[in-house]
Amino acid sequence: MTRTSFTVGLFTLFLISGTVWANQQECDQKKNAAGDFENKIKDQGNKVKDLDNQIESVAKQPNADQKAVADLKQKKADKLKEIKEMEKQLRQMRKEEKNACNAASKCDGHKNRLGELRGEVEKIEAEVSKLKGQVKGKQAQVEALENKLKANKSNSEKLGCDRLVKDESPESTIEQCNKLFQDGMADKKEIRQHNREIGGLKGDAGRQKGNASGAINKVKQLNKQIATDCASDPVVKESDELIKKDMGVDDAIKDIEAVKAKLKEVQKIKLIKPVVGKSKPKRTPPGTKVEPKSSEPGTKVEPKSSEPGTKAEPKSSEPATKAEPKSSEPATKATPKSSEPATKATPKATQPATKAQPK
Repeated sequence: MTRTSFTVGLFTLFLISGTVWANQQECDQKKNAAGDFENKIKDQGNKVKDLDNQIESVAKQPNADQKAVADLKQKKADKLKEIKEMEKQLRQMRKEEKNACNAASKCDGHKNRLGELRGEVEKIEAEVSKLKGQVKGKQAQVEALENKLKANKSNSEKLGCDRLVKDESPESTIEQCNKLFQDGMADKKEIRQHNREIGGLKGDAGRQKGNASGAINKVKQLNKQIATDCASDPVVKESDELIKKDMGVDDAIKDIEAVKAKLKEVQKIKLIKPVVGKSKPKRTPPGTKVEPKSSEPGTKVEPKSSEPGTKAEPKSSEPATKAEPKSSEPATKATPKSSEPATKATPKATQPATKAQPK
């Protein structure tokens, strides 16, 4: 076996066992191998020229050895055949070189595109992180509002704001109850505002979820091209990791739903509206003795007098008749047929006897 045949065999083995790697290093390797192989073909061409010179030289000699000339011509034919085979192999090598270099160029493009998508994903992550911060802040506000309303209700219960009594409950207590209720109503208005704001945050989360899904789908499509054109490049691993990237959108949405549920609970907290009832007059049970504590003439005393007629005539123009409970002759009043009514009557009374007569 000639050295040239051995070289061609090695190259063929290389083609069979080798794998086309789509990266710049493989492109360079293919290019260098094809260049070296092309130089070998040129060497074989030079050898053909040497054989031509030898054939010409031997043929010009007197009594030329025709067998030697024929051997030289056979060597030339074999060399040309070998060169033809090598040129065929070179064309294949150039083709693979082109594919490898095109793939390397594509891989570089894929890397650039992946870098753009990575930036897009990082931007979405930043927006989601900001969104999570807003949701966390809203969660704290709602919890603070819940505690405030619960404290309002507790204080109202302690003050008995639902069972106030006019002229009996202290005015300061009534004022406190009114203020607690007014503050609570103002706090209730905040719930509506929180609901609007959390609705806005939910809308933002939905948009970011769409952005994240779109970005990941782009990476997945690019990943297929990377697997083909960048098989041995570390970018393959980077692409796989980016596909699995969790940007936290789902967690943000869960937090938003939790805040919405908490707002519903806060909405159910009932405020205590102050109720001021009328005071009920105290009734004295029958037969109870009431001691007058005042010297006021309007004080009422339980009737034990034997002169019930005196209480029935508060507007009488004859006060002297009421001023005689200690009369020494009470029987004269009880006797309607007394013949001397004038002697026991008050001098100022006009007709005392007529009042004592039963009808």
